[in-house]
Amino acid sequence: MTRRFGLAAIVMAFAITLLLYSSGGKPRFSVRADVTYSSQRNPFLAIDRHGYLYLTGAVATLPASAHSPGSKIFFTRSTDGGSTWDNLPVTRILSNSQITGIGALEPRMAITPRGKVRCYVAYDDDTRGPRQAYFVRSKKNIKFKKPIRLTQPADGGFLPQVATDDAGNVNVVWGDSLLSDQQIMFRRSTDFGVSFSDQQNISQSKGLAFAPSIAVDSQNAIDVAWQDTAPGPNT
Repeated sequence: MTRRFGLAAIVMAFAITLLLYSSGGKPRFSVRADVTYSSQRNPFLAIDRHGYLYLTGAVATLPASAHSPGSKIFFTRSTDGGSTWDNLPVTRILSNSQITGIGALEPRMAITPRGKVRCYVAYDDDTRGPRQAYFVRSKKNIKFKKPIRLTQPADGGFLPQVATDDAGNVNVVWGDSLLSDQQIMFRRSTDFGVSFSDQQNISQSKGLAFAPSIAVDSQNAIDVAWQDTAPGPNT
């Protein structure tokens, strides 16, 4: 199911290998960013208008004896096409929560297309009980502020996705277990991620709506797609 709507104003060192391609489609070179942590998962890569690479992912920070990955969201940046990365071998931790469960997973990232370069990362985390959707912003370049929770404490927030428009407005969607039924929720920031609008149920599904994806087109229209069980099989 897809819904489109416009709004008037809207230490990593993952064991992750990047295979970079030239404009001709042939592999250019590969880079591996390593750390001493154990499992690394959910890598997400973005590029700004200067060609800088931004890499985030979930990294297990607890030993195997803990029987829980204790994942936190890590971040690093490359300004030379991936040859070197910022602050290695100890990379920046964005979530930095006191882990009581699995921890933070599934980071997604957006970079402002115009003006001052700002980076926005959304992820989900079960540190405070049910999984919640979180958001962290950089004030400038990669100087990040503290994460904020987007979801209501009684609800669960899963797989948050983030997108920006030409004016720098930030748009976030996620799957929310509102009233025990999963729905797709939306919030928007018009002040570069400092504050957000009240959450809005955009799926209004009579079944279960989950796994959203969001994009903003050249006219700043917001496009959201998700998986839905109403009125029957997943659509």
